[in-house]
Order: sequence, then C-alpha cells, then structure tokens
Amino acid sequence: METPAKILCGICDSQHVTKSADFWCPECDDGLCTECKTHHSFSKASRHHDVSLKCSNNEEIEILFKSIKSLGFIANESSSPSVQIKLEKNKQAQILTDSFIPKSIDNVFAKFVRKFQIPIEKSNRNNTSGCAIFPNGKIIFADCGVNMRLVIFNTDGSLDYEIPLSRLRPFDVACVDDKTLAFTVWESSEIHLLT
Repeated sequence: METPAKILCGICDSQHVTKSADFWCPECDDGLCTECKTHHSFSKASRHHDVSLKCSNNEEIEILFKSIKSLGFIANESSSPSVQIKLEKNKQAQILTDSFIPKSIDNVFAKFVRKFQIPIEKSNRNNTSGCAIFPNGKIIFADCGVNMRLVIFNTDGSLDYEIPLSRLRPFDVACVDDKTLAFTVWESSEIHLLT
C-alpha cells in the first residue's frame, strides 16, 4: 500500500518546488510553507484570509499506513431476484396485432368502413378531438367542445351511451381494457381513468 501524500505548499508546487506545508488556508483550499504564508498575508486578494491552521504530518500514521497490506476485498455475488416482473401487454392502452400492421407503406390503403353520427348537444357542432377502439370493438370519441363529453358507440355504429363531464374538456382517449378507459383533459396535464 502506498504511503499517504504529504501536504505540500501549493504555491511552491505550482513552481515545481517540493516543500512541505506548514499552514493551511481554508479559503484557498491550499497548503502554505512559512515563506509563502508571509507573501499570502500581504497579497490584496488573500490578505484577509484566516490562515491560522497549522499543518503537520504525523510520523506514526505514516508508519501505520506502511504496515497495512490490505483494507479488505470485494466479492461479486449473484442470486435470483426476489421481485417478479410481469408484462401485461394486453392491458396497454391500444393493442395492435400483427394482422393490422402493414409490412410496407406501399401496402397501406384507406377503406371506408362506417360513418358515425355523433349526437349534437348544447351547440350546433361537435369538437371531436380523439378516439379509441375498445378490445371488444366499441369505439369512444372525446368531444372537447362546449359539450364536454365522451361518446361511446357499439360495433355496428349505433350510439351506446354518453358520459357527460361537467367541468372537464376531454381531449384524447385510450382504452386500458374492455371496461376501463383513460382520457386527457384540454389545457391540462391531468389523465383521468374511468371504469
């Protein structure tokens, strides 16, 4: 084991002169020999530094450090984890299966499947900002206009029900499972869950 380094005078060391420090300046975080301490106390930048700490190396500690052969050892052990990680991909917000994912952009074609008539409530228009499809095929729309509601349709396109949200303007929706949905709120960082 190496001997601990002696505290050197920082000013002398910067001039490639090896001299032991007799004092310590906590503001400069540096050791000073007696000669450099005198210059340090006259310099404008450091004349108000409190250099009252005396430095000395304890010879007995140096002998002790020389006699120590090892401070211990490090062993790397591995064991099976006590935490079990479960992937629940089927409970994620939107589930895509391989049959719906095209292999190339050239294989993507739009096809009209169904038209939905979203009922008009408080105003003459809807402001549909998001939609999602439940795993069971039902479709949900977020109406973030003055109607402030979620509208759910059956797989055949007929209206199933509406969920009025009195003070929340739903911006987008995602299906968590057959009975749970999550929606974001307009101009907010909130996410709400409904079952």
